[in-house]
Amino acid sequence: MNRFVIVSGLPASGKAMAIAQNLGLPMLDKDTFLETLLQTLGIGDIESRRALSNRADRQFQEQANKAGRAVLASWWKHPQSPLDSGTPIEWLANLPGVPTEAHCRCSPRVAAKRFLSHPGHLDGRWSYADLLASFTQ
Repeated sequence: MNRFVIVSGLPASGKAMAIAQNLGLPMLDKDTFLETLLQTLGIGDIESRRALSNRADRQFQEQANKAGRAVLASWWKHPQSPLDSGTPIEWLANLPGVPTEAHCRCSPRVAAKRFLSHPGHLDGRWSYADLLASFTQ
């Protein structure tokens, strides 16, 4: 049976593994693809990191299409967001079966703290205060 659960929420909100385990579905997290690329090719500057993120988005999408069923986690690009960040969402509509969205919430304080400790985010660009304000918004 084709079943996809699209997990959304603040970055680093600790969203999807428990859902995948409870449903007995494979877990695909865009960050896993990105972290593999960062470990292999290095983080580099902002532009090279963005290129690796786009490459990870493509690998994530390809793997989801091959899997036929999975829990999919990422920081998804909202269609109304003015920011140029997040995994594109257009392809989700073409997944087989009927996808379900699980929106996970956590406090902006917790998400900002977790985000800053996450490898590959070029953490020096962000202050806790800036992230907290952004996540709160």
